Amino acid sequence: MRIVRFICFRACYILQRDNEFASFLLSRAFPDTDSQPTSVRLRALQCLFAIKSYDSLVQMTGRGDLKYYLEDLHFVMELENLGFSYTMEEFQSWSKGDLIQYLLSRSNTYCTRLAFKLIVHYQVKETTLINEILNQMMSYNMVDELVTFLPKISDMNNHLSSMWNSIVDTLLSKCHPNMDKFESEFERIIRTIISCPQVDYLNTDNIEYHLTRLNRKEAMSRIFIHNKLVQNTANTSLSNGQAELNGGDSML
Repeated sequence: MRIVRFICFRACYILQRDNEFASFLLSRAFPDTDSQPTSVRLRALQCLFAIKSYDSLVQMTGRGDLKYYLEDLHFVMELENLGFSYTMEEFQSWSKGDLIQYLLSRSNTYCTRLAFKLIVHYQVKETTLINEILNQMMSYNMVDELVTFLPKISDMNNHLSSMWNSIVDTLLSKCHPNMDKFESEFERIIRTIISCPQVDYLNTDNIEYHLTRLNRKEAMSRIFIHNKLVQNTANTSLSNGQAELNGGDSML
């Protein structure tokens, strides 16, 4: 039904030779009341983005936050799909940390996945929330999401070492030479290992065991070379920073 409505919006616009239907779409995307379903508002705004330039839309609406508004509509609709009913105003005014905590308290994969999207999108940095969502994602075996999430929170130390090793071990344990697309999957795992921001997070003995089992022990050199480059870069940055400080002291 949503796809049909979206196609109808676009088809109707193509048949128009003036801004009449654009005004119709605007009335659906920005209704005067909350009676308009979120899905209709979202599809109408998506259609406007498809057929009008961003500058034109800003001029037509007088709003400079259209991209953020579109993103918020996506989240409101996802909440509705999970059975939660919020207006745009309620969603935008609600503390995202409180919303994430509420979703995590529901303890199911759908709410945890949405909480993950919110914490990444709104860059929520609360340590307790991040630790809680990491634990839930691990319990639900959300490996792909964790691979995306962990590098984004590399500035945190709590639990990250165990999380990285759990993810790497899970990925390597599921990998075997006879599986479909083994080479591409193995390469994805190596890239995941290399993406680990801290060298000392990884249990290299366990990684080496799995690489030997997979007859890919030579990949260990890639990991060591990358880790050495990361460590050297970190040491160089530290040395440069210290040199700048010393230089500044000598000038005083």
